[in-house]
Amino acid sequence: MLPAMHILELAVIALLAQNGVTQPLPPNSIHGSVVKAGTSTPLSKAIVEVHADSASGPVVSSTVTDSDGRFLFRNVRPGRYLLVVARSAYVRRLLAVIVGDGQDTPDAQVAMTSTVAISGRISGTSGEPIGNVEVQALKPSYPDGRRVLTPVQSVRSDDRGEYRLFWLPPGRYYVNATHPTAQDRPGLVTANFAGNFFGGGGPGGPAGLRMVRGTGEPAAEAQALAAVSEDRPPTDRYVPVYFPGTIDEQAASAIDLKSGADVAGVDIPLAPVHAHHVRGVVINGATGQVAQYAGLRVANEDAPAGGPGGGPGGGLDGGGDAQIDPDGSFDLTLFPGSYTLIGTAGTGVGYVSLQVRDADIDGVQIVALPAFNIPGRIVSDGGANPDLEKLRISLRRDVAVQTSSSSYSLPRPDGSFVVEATPGDFRLSIAPLLNSILAPPFLSVPKSLETAYVKSIRLGDVDVLNGGLHVDRPPASPLEIVIGTNPGVVDGTVLDESQSGTAGATVALLPDVRRRFDLYRATITDSSGRFHLDHVPPGDYRAFAWEEVSDGAWQDPEFVRADENRGTPVHVGEGTVVAIRLTAIPPQ
Repeated sequence: MLPAMHILELAVIALLAQNGVTQPLPPNSIHGSVVKAGTSTPLSKAIVEVHADSASGPVVSSTVTDSDGRFLFRNVRPGRYLLVVARSAYVRRLLAVIVGDGQDTPDAQVAMTSTVAISGRISGTSGEPIGNVEVQALKPSYPDGRRVLTPVQSVRSDDRGEYRLFWLPPGRYYVNATHPTAQDRPGLVTANFAGNFFGGGGPGGPAGLRMVRGTGEPAAEAQALAAVSEDRPPTDRYVPVYFPGTIDEQAASAIDLKSGADVAGVDIPLAPVHAHHVRGVVINGATGQVAQYAGLRVANEDAPAGGPGGGPGGGLDGGGDAQIDPDGSFDLTLFPGSYTLIGTAGTGVGYVSLQVRDADIDGVQIVALPAFNIPGRIVSDGGANPDLEKLRISLRRDVAVQTSSSSYSLPRPDGSFVVEATPGDFRLSIAPLLNSILAPPFLSVPKSLETAYVKSIRLGDVDVLNGGLHVDRPPASPLEIVIGTNPGVVDGTVLDESQSGTAGATVALLPDVRRRFDLYRATITDSSGRFHLDHVPPGDYRAFAWEEVSDGAWQDPEFVRADENRGTPVHVGEGTVVAIRLTAIPPQ
């Protein structure tokens, strides 16, 4: 509840404004109003929070707008803040605010956009409605350039098979549905009875390990157990289906929603899918022969984190350790999807990426090659920096299904390091500065490296930083990494078509080398349309400003491609301050 004195102040301000009397607002305050976008209609009961510098920063203060949509924060310390405004049925809005010492802060006008809704029907193979189906709205993001669909809302279909996803921010969505019998079914896993479950040889035989995970439904579980007794897994089951009716995430249709849209008819049919065999061998690359007692692991592109082996079915089809015969051959039962098979033999490891579609796959060969060392050296262009020793250097294999690095190197006091690799294509990770899986608070940046960036990575004449690393043997030259310490600054203003400052616009600075996702920068304009980006690594960029855009949409190459000619070229030099003016891109 607002203090009585605070409510009285807002009421007096509103009354004076109605009578044409301007009342000076106190200095060191944040004040303004919230309205429905495209109108002058005030929005009451909107929650307004003042955050320290970013939406993830601590909440400094909060309030609720009055009947005229106004808000006021008194005695705010000088500094840069972010207003976060939220209200039911409207999209959360962000607005940067700078409070000067003893100065009047411009009135903050926050226009809120209506949310959107998606509805449809879930049916079976004969058109019958299916209830209790989990339906998810998923938003795409593009870490390291790979599209990842993240659930943002989940509902269940009713007895008529109907569902409705609502209060979604405008933007691009994908929708999937998962049959109730798949909800509690992590999947069936059977061991290869010629070896142990983890594929490393060892004792087994007819009495070897057998594992089954229940379905939660007695009849289905009995059927699964019967299948195990026959030494064969079931070959049909329900998996998540994406609109308009595909189990291939890459073939799913996007749904683009504008403000206030209510899209119906997003219907999804559900049917069991058939598993297929993937057969092949693991070859010991050191001998060129089929490996004995090899190991095999399966990584699934569609596997969400958290489950045993991940994936919509868990077990082998979702990812995890697979069974393999002592003679190096394997016969996997996989449901359609994208996979990376990782084979080990002796001290070697090999990778093969494949797509399982509507047929068995035979003749897969995984060549496990011994690892070798790649020496390197990391230095700072500003001279000696002992905190470079705290960086973690590793290689991340560039395969269709991302696999994390199993080891990393810490630079020695002289900057030297060694990373291990097998033949293939890689991205170099320098945590937490470049291609890092870990982020604060899991891996903090030393204070002396807060303005640091990766300036160059070279292997002889090869530009590894922008082009990636390919190795097929121990290299003749060491990796040379240079850490820059003199970034630039980009300041600017976003104007609308009438040349007025655009408040709350999203500004994104994208590098000309678009695969350099570590260089992407984004911020929000203040009430005057101004923005500020610091710690910008030198280079060539293109700046964009959108009046309204969903979070992270600028990471989508397809989204940016439509507005590419509206971007402004920007060159940032070492230690320079670049001032630019951008024209806001209106909602489409």
